[in-house]
Amino acid sequence: MKREQATKWIGNTVIVEEDSHGAYIGVLNDVQAEPKKPWVGVVTIKGIERAPHFSTDLTSLKTLKYEKDEQITVQGRKIEPLEVPIRRSFRESYAYAIKDVYTELSKGHQLVETKLHTLEQELRKWQADHVLSEDAYVYYHVVQDGKRFSLYDEAKGEALSLESCPFEFELFVDGQWCSALYSSKNVFELTEGKKVRVKHGEKIRLNKGQFDPYRILLNELEHPSLHALQEGLTSFGLGHEHCVYCHNTLLEQLLSSSKQKEFAGVNFISFKDKDQQILVLHHFKRLLVEDGEDKINDRFEFTSDNGVRSITSYVSEVNKES
Repeated sequence: MKREQATKWIGNTVIVEEDSHGAYIGVLNDVQAEPKKPWVGVVTIKGIERAPHFSTDLTSLKTLKYEKDEQITVQGRKIEPLEVPIRRSFRESYAYAIKDVYTELSKGHQLVETKLHTLEQELRKWQADHVLSEDAYVYYHVVQDGKRFSLYDEAKGEALSLESCPFEFELFVDGQWCSALYSSKNVFELTEGKKVRVKHGEKIRLNKGQFDPYRILLNELEHPSLHALQEGLTSFGLGHEHCVYCHNTLLEQLLSSSKQKEFAGVNFISFKDKDQQILVLHHFKRLLVEDGEDKINDRFEFTSDNGVRSITSYVSEVNKES
C-alpha cells in the first residue's frame, strides 16, 4: 500500500504479511512517514488471515509472530488494505486459518489420488502394473549350509533363518508368484496344500507388510500361546485391534542370527481403548530342536493403568494357562 493511501486508511482494517509466519489482521492506528525514508505503520493485531507454514520436520506449525491486541510497528510494504470488517475473535480467526490450510491440502490429496488412479489404469492397459508392487517385497536367495537352509538378502547383506520363521513367503511356481509357508528343511507348502522343494540359489520373496511387529508376533505364537494372550486381553475387554505399540524382541533375535537355536527375552506390548490402557510383558523362551518339537515357554503379564494385574502362560511340555 502506498504512503498516500495508507494515510487515508488510518482507523481501518489491514493485513500484515509475514511470509512463512503467516498473515495477520489488524487496525492501522498511525502512519509514520519521515522524508526520504520508507513509511511504517502502527498496527494493533486483531486476528489471523493466514496460518504460518509447517515447521521443517512437519510436526508443528511455525510460531505465531504476534499476539492478540499486540501493537506493532511494521514496514509499509508488508501492509495491505482489507475491505471487509473484522468478524471473528483472534482465536476463531486462527482456527479458520488452519481450516483453510486443511481444506487446501485435502483438495491436493484428492487430486493426487485421481492422478495415481489414472497412472494405475495406464499400467494395466500396457499389462505392466506389476512394477508397482516390486518395492513392496524383499527378495531373498535360498542358501544351503549342510542340512540347514536359510535365506539371504543380497541388498542388505542379511541372513534370515527359516527355522520357526513366522512369515508367509511367495515362491515363483509355474510362471507366477504363489503364497507359501515354510514346512521343513527346504520344503514349502502352498496355500492349496501342494508341497514345493526349493534349491540353493533359488529366489523367493516376502511382502514387507508382514514386518509389522505385532502381526509377526501373532504369527509366531503357537495356538496355545495365542489363546493365553487372547484370554488375558478378553479379561480386560480388549482385542488385538486395540494394540497401539509392540516392541518385538523375539523378531530382532530371529533376524539377527541364522544359526542361533536358543532365544529368550521380553516383548513390550501396549493396548488402549477409550477407557483404559494395558501394558503386557511377554516373557518368552525358545529352544529350536532340529529333529523334534521346539521347546516353547510364553508368559504374559498384564497390568492396567488402574493397577489391575493378570497373568496367563503356556509351556510346551506342560500346559499352564491361568
